[in-house]
Amino acid sequence: MHKINIAIQYPNNNSMGYLTKPIKEIQTDIRDSISGYIKSYQHPSVWQSIKLIQSNTHTQWMALFQKVPEALTW
Repeated sequence: MHKINIAIQYPNNNSMGYLTKPIKEIQTDIRDSISGYIKSYQHPSVWQSIKLIQSNTHTQWMALFQKVPEALTW
């Protein structure tokens, strides 16, 4: 299994140096980053197979797609 390293940088937008981006936006950014990675990976046909077959037959993939159903459209 491959590990995905996600590095999303946000500028500090207040004088304290804290990030003030809402958690939902950060979650969306992470999902978009993963989606882009999957779509551009070396073997997109493998992802298609996972979506079409393994998402219905393998418990690990079924659980993932239940938690992130939009991944079926990536």
